[in-house]
Amino acid sequence: MREAGGVDELSGPGQDQAPGIRPRHVLVVLLLGLLVAGLVADLRRHERELDELLRQIASAEQVIRASQASLASLTDYQSALLVRADAPPAARAAAYDNLARDAARWAPQVRAAGQQVDSVRLLPWHDRLERTRTAYDLRLRAWSALLERTRADPAAGLDGQGDVSSALEQARLVLTEAVDGDTQRVRAILG
Repeated sequence: MREAGGVDELSGPGQDQAPGIRPRHVLVVLLLGLLVAGLVADLRRHERELDELLRQIASAEQVIRASQASLASLTDYQSALLVRADAPPAARAAAYDNLARDAARWAPQVRAAGQQVDSVRLLPWHDRLERTRTAYDLRLRAWSALLERTRADPAAGLDGQGDVSSALEQARLVLTEAVDGDTQRVRAILG
C-alpha cells in the first residue's frame, strides 16, 4: 500500500535510502580517535622520559668515572708507599689518608648525581623505565659504598669492587632493554 506521496506506510520515510550516520557511529569514531591520540601522547611522553633518564644516567656516570680516575691516579702515584714493605709507616699512613680524603671528596658528588637520576619524573605505568632507574640506582649505591669503605678504611676499601662490577653489568642489561637493544647507545653511556 502506497500513500499519495510515494511512501510505503509500513516501511516509513527514507527506508529505501542508504542508512545515514548514526550517533553511535560518531561516538565510536570519536572514542577511537581519542584512544589513538592518547597512545601517541603516551609514546611521546615515554620517549621524553627515556631521553631525560639517559641524560641523567650519563651525567652520573661521568661523575663515577671521574672519581674512579681520581682514586686510580692517586693510588698509582702513591703505589710505592702503599705496597712496599719498607715504606715508612708515617708516609704510608699519609698515603692512605690521601685516599680517604679523595673518597670523601667524591662521595657527595656521587650522591648528588644519584639524586638527579631519581628526580626524573616517570609515569607509573612506564615500568621498564622505572626498572632502568632502579638498576642504575644499585650501581650508584655500590659505588657510593665503595667510596665510603675507602673513606673509612682506605687500605681495604678499594679491594671490594665485585659489587660495583656486578651492579654495572646489571645496569647494562636493563638499560639495553630500555633502549630496545641499542648496545652502542648503552656503551656510550656506561662504557
